Amino acid sequence: MDWTVKVTDLAIVFATFAGPIAAVQLQKFLDRRGERERRQVGTYRALMASRANASSQQYVEALNAVPLEFHKVQPVMNAYRDFLSHLNTRDDDHVEAWNRTRQTRFIDLLQAMGKSLRYTFREAELQDHIYFPTWQVNLQNDQEIVRKGMVALMSKASIPMEVTGIAINPDVQKNQIALQGLLIEWLEGNRTPKVSTEPTPGDKPAA
Repeated sequence: MDWTVKVTDLAIVFATFAGPIAAVQLQKFLDRRGERERRQVGTYRALMASRANASSQQYVEALNAVPLEFHKVQPVMNAYRDFLSHLNTRDDDHVEAWNRTRQTRFIDLLQAMGKSLRYTFREAELQDHIYFPTWQVNLQNDQEIVRKGMVALMSKASIPMEVTGIAINPDVQKNQIALQGLLIEWLEGNRTPKVSTEPTPGDKPAA
């Protein structure tokens, strides 16, 4: 009887103190889990929003954040490793086949991420339901043309230039030629500078 009473008392004491502590720990766990999921959704959202433009800064940053935010989600990490491995082995001799594989593995990554976050997009939706206006495509192409042109221009050792004409005032040119002739005559001893000893108006006479 005494033992039963003691066990009951201990159970009451444990429940009294462990209840609030357990509740606090549970809340902390839920907060951490919620914050992690918010970051994962942010990464997934960024990849979804930029999936039509793989050269954008948003796309690159979100892709590099996948192993940080999904490192404990094995299906996502497997798809990420397969996709990154393909990106790092670009085959310029078979560009079309390489692009098809790239798109397939990227869709696999999006599906793995979406499944872990309880999004159920079909493959066709991820691949075809994208809005990327023509003017934005043209803008990117124009910017790339300008960039390549500037690189080609700056990489040259010298820039060829041709002067086709310089506007010259005829009176200025005539005076310059006359002055040049006088200087040459003076330097050759054929002309002596004129020196005037007459006082100019306003000068005081010497004492």
